[in-house]
Amino acid sequence: MLSSNIWYGSSIDPVVALSYVREIKDTFVDQVEKYDMFLDVMKDLKAQRIDHVCVIERVRELFKEYPSLLLGFNAYLPNGCEIMLNDEDKASSKKKTNNEEERNLVKNIKKCFGNDHEYKSFVDIMMMYKKDRKDINEVYHEVAVLFNDHPDMLDEFIEFLKDSITPNPL
Repeated sequence: MLSSNIWYGSSIDPVVALSYVREIKDTFVDQVEKYDMFLDVMKDLKAQRIDHVCVIERVRELFKEYPSLLLGFNAYLPNGCEIMLNDEDKASSKKKTNNEEERNLVKNIKKCFGNDHEYKSFVDIMMMYKKDRKDINEVYHEVAVLFNDHPDMLDEFIEFLKDSITPNPL
């Protein structure tokens, strides 16, 4: 396990540092090689084989699809050397958030309706939208009719649309 003295500066709380390392390990539980590569970067830093510029490059490459890990690493960099998210990082973060919100929405709809007609119809409507066979206005109106007796589900769907689709069609 990493000791706290490999981080830039001595003011880093070892508990926070270990929590961050644990978050990395948990994120890459199915990609152990990425976690090991991160540990190698930190070992190279500790041994002073690389400087903060190289560390940033290597960490940016390792965590390119994980903006929260990229930003979390800033706590361990010297002032003025922080990692900034570029447009690609921001898009990746938005896509990941949208996918999680979509999974949660579908899960809640399935919980509400089970495998009833409403749930199956909702899935069909969304598949048609994803295949560009329905526009967003058609989707909204069909789901509004489908969820007419479940205003809570309709509200959740509307919030999902507001957060995931730009510009807002509603």
